[in-house]
Amino acid sequence: MFGSFVSDPIKPLITHALFTLATLGIVLGGIEKGIERAGKVLMPALFIIMLILMVRSLTLPGAWAGVVQFLAPDWSRVNPSMVVEALGLAFFSLSLGVGAMVAYGSYMHSSEEILSASLWVVFLAVMIALLAGLMIFPAVAAFGLNPAAGPGLTFMTMPVVFMHLPFGQLFAIAFFALLATAALSSSVAMLELIAIWFIDDLKLPRRPVLIGIALAVFLCGIPASWSFGIWSDVRIFGKSIFDAMDYFVSNLAMPVGGIGLALLAGWKAGDTLVDEVGLQGWKRQAWLITCRYLAPVLITTVLVKNL
Repeated sequence: MFGSFVSDPIKPLITHALFTLATLGIVLGGIEKGIERAGKVLMPALFIIMLILMVRSLTLPGAWAGVVQFLAPDWSRVNPSMVVEALGLAFFSLSLGVGAMVAYGSYMHSSEEILSASLWVVFLAVMIALLAGLMIFPAVAAFGLNPAAGPGLTFMTMPVVFMHLPFGQLFAIAFFALLATAALSSSVAMLELIAIWFIDDLKLPRRPVLIGIALAVFLCGIPASWSFGIWSDVRIFGKSIFDAMDYFVSNLAMPVGGIGLALLAGWKAGDTLVDEVGLQGWKRQAWLITCRYLAPVLITTVLVKNL
């Protein structure tokens, strides 16, 4: 069913259009009425669904093997390559390098404590990752499935798991609603990020800008939607259109953007930024050292490793 869907010339375009419209609808509402209100609903809903699925997964016979596989450390795997991969995971899971933090950060109140807010972001990201692992790996182990199936684990392996669960259809709906919620929260940030330059710098009206960008996003997504179907024979450096776009963004654009943002925040606008957010003493020095030296070196390491 999954293979049939992604190879269809029409169905992926319809769902692509619906998802783009959903993103547009939220961002059209503005920061407070659109993005903030949606976030207050979507994020708790995501968390609750994950908790329900995690509990159900952990109560399956044989689930403990998955818990051990997920959490038991294998110290023989700790090496420089693993550290670089961990840096890359942290970099991409927090959407660093694409400017989302800049877009959202521009709306922060001057009284906000940026250090504590950053720590909360990191803490919640780690918690969600742990919950996701405890949701998936016990279920995979309970049914003897391959945990290294990549994207197929989501769209082909997990439905098999749900098929063998009591009330499996309800859990399947909840799981994919969670997946859509996570994707929607990211796409909302991306659309706002692109629009903010046109709106703030060029002083263009918000609604026409957002509609125009959403249309452009839809058009740019058409080749990716067809890359498993009618354009499956098209190859860019040996990769499908979808894989080539993913490789360019993940392995080139995001790290380069991250390096640029770090250097900008550390050198060009460093003193202005630390004064604006009220950092003093060791916090000020930590900011400048991280942005000027530490972050660019680590991100460059991730970039070279990915290449």
